[in-house]
Amino acid sequence: MKKFKAILALALVVVMICGLFAACNNSSSGNNSGNTGNNTAPAELTKIVLAYLDVSGNEQAEWDRQEAYINSISEPAIGVTVDLMVGQMGDYGTTVPMMIAGNEQLDLVNVCPVGAARYTTLLGNGSLKDISAELKEFAPQTLAIVGDMIKNYQVGDAIYGVPSNRISTSNEYMILRKDILEELGMVEKAQNCSSWTELEEIYAAAYDYCKDNNMYVTGGQKVIANQNAIWTGDAFSTGYQLDKCADTTGLIYADQETGKFSFLYDNQDFINGLKRTAQWKENGWIYPDSILGDDHVDNLFKQGVIFSYTNHTEIGVEVARFLSSGYEVVAPMTCPGIVQGSNLGFGIAVTSICQEVEAAVKFIELLYTDARISTVFAWGIEGEDYVMVDGEADYTDPKSPFHAQDYMIGNQMLVPAWKGQGADFRARAEQSNKDAVNSRYVGFNIDTADLATTISALNSVIDEYRPGLLCGDYTDAMLKDFSDKLNSVGLQDYLNAAQTQLDAWLAVNG
Repeated sequence: MKKFKAILALALVVVMICGLFAACNNSSSGNNSGNTGNNTAPAELTKIVLAYLDVSGNEQAEWDRQEAYINSISEPAIGVTVDLMVGQMGDYGTTVPMMIAGNEQLDLVNVCPVGAARYTTLLGNGSLKDISAELKEFAPQTLAIVGDMIKNYQVGDAIYGVPSNRISTSNEYMILRKDILEELGMVEKAQNCSSWTELEEIYAAAYDYCKDNNMYVTGGQKVIANQNAIWTGDAFSTGYQLDKCADTTGLIYADQETGKFSFLYDNQDFINGLKRTAQWKENGWIYPDSILGDDHVDNLFKQGVIFSYTNHTEIGVEVARFLSSGYEVVAPMTCPGIVQGSNLGFGIAVTSICQEVEAAVKFIELLYTDARISTVFAWGIEGEDYVMVDGEADYTDPKSPFHAQDYMIGNQMLVPAWKGQGADFRARAEQSNKDAVNSRYVGFNIDTADLATTISALNSVIDEYRPGLLCGDYTDAMLKDFSDKLNSVGLQDYLNAAQTQLDAWLAVNG
């Protein structure tokens, strides 16, 4: 977005002068109260700046319109004017920490698992403020709404953010284009698919169609083999999800029973999944450029490059994928999810340089309690960007250019269900949360602040080997080389550090 990129350019200059991540706790030099920038706002209004990640690619003019609507609510309600700094995948993860390091005004940040905008990274950099007292005073309803999920943003008695109130589990799905399944006469088979053998029968049948239409059976973005779950047998029912406790390397996971971290690539069931993927490549099913990761898997699907892909996501996936691609899909679940820290990685936090903490927390309370505010970040403005039909939101006629995502920040349960989900979808989502199984380690995140050098060395090896291993190039020799090189640059040190932290956390939390 133009507005965000302008800030990025300014932040780069400031960082060059001041040094990266310096002065994170210095006072802001700007006047954070007063006008919104057009010299017409009442003096008693307080301005806050909110950085937000838009993965839907909306134009800046559309976000300006949403910003004006937000302020028409927030100004009379809480005396706060919000300046939205909207970024996209390519710039958000670098701009947010640079703004904080450069002491540019940035009061609230949409934390998300993207680059250095991750909660754990921002916390480790000292970029977030403890708002426990302010939340209790100015946002008590928000605390009640998120309940135990707040533990993932809590260190001792300190609270450094609020998770989005969204579906708290992400399941594993295979996304299959329904129109191609209809051509093959396999819609019912896909809907009832419950094993890898059955899925591969569908893939085998789809191969000729894909070949004739210049496409591939499956693909990904440097990932084909699933890293989030392990299957101990052929049936999908033998699968279980992994809790990596905010490990950013993707190398380790914590066993739910033993309380011990293990190296993922030592797990024989996971290795079997790598071998299965290698067989898929030998069959000619995998899009060759998946290993390069040049295009997001959603785009590959939308552009007709691939027939299917793996998706780590929530209930309602069929509607979500239709909206993102334009294709109706069949989505058999391959593994149910558990509530873990990675599911709570989307949320909102107050930065360490924020000078208007009370105003920022008051806006958090408004975001989680006023349906209009949460809905703006998802579907936009009722009557302008969506209309309500039989309890569901739908596009206006003519279709509005604005449409975003409903999980990034705020209270998803206040956002109306989209067409096709059913008017009762949010009620079903809330019930899903109540029925969800919690990981033993919810609330524990590996603190990587003192591990940056080791992680950097590990990532260099990961970049060399992992795309090939996950995209069908697996051999025993490649895996051994990968493991040996990781061990030579500190894998065991990383495992030991993570284990020490987990042991200390378990001693307190059980």
